[in-house]
Amino acid sequence: MIFEIIHFLILTVFIVAVVYAACIDIISYTIPNWISVLIVLAFPVAVIVSGSDIGGVITGLSVGAVFMIAGAVLFFTGIFGGGDAKLLAAVSVWVGWEQTYSFIINIALAGGVLSILILISRKIFKKRTPWKWATKLLSDDMGVPYGVAITVAALIFLFSEYNLPNI
Repeated sequence: MIFEIIHFLILTVFIVAVVYAACIDIISYTIPNWISVLIVLAFPVAVIVSGSDIGGVITGLSVGAVFMIAGAVLFFTGIFGGGDAKLLAAVSVWVGWEQTYSFIINIALAGGVLSILILISRKIFKKRTPWKWATKLLSDDMGVPYGVAITVAALIFLFSEYNLPNI
């Protein structure tokens, strides 16, 4: 019983962390490092309290390492921000190899929808907002806060993998 409660709390930490990362990314185009660290550190606890073996932790960390390299490439080519790359690697630790393909597809789809929504919003609202963060988001000079797409894919994964109730 206590392990189930701890597992539920760890999953809640994961959800709150990725949603917070998306919100901060929208507002400031940054994702603090502590969020990615928290997500990675929560993973081994979730594995242990769920009764899985330590191999799951090693697998998750190997997936995270591969995604960190991919994220670094995306960062150095100017496609991703540094926070996006770290969030991608942190969340992928939870995803594992089996779900990698669907995770990437979900990121791409969410990113595409997000990009279209931002482009449309930039045409419609054209800096007509009293909020500084929204003015920045609607600026043609700014990119897309891709932490939002990573968060959407992370939530899709989590809710499907752990059979959580739909939101």
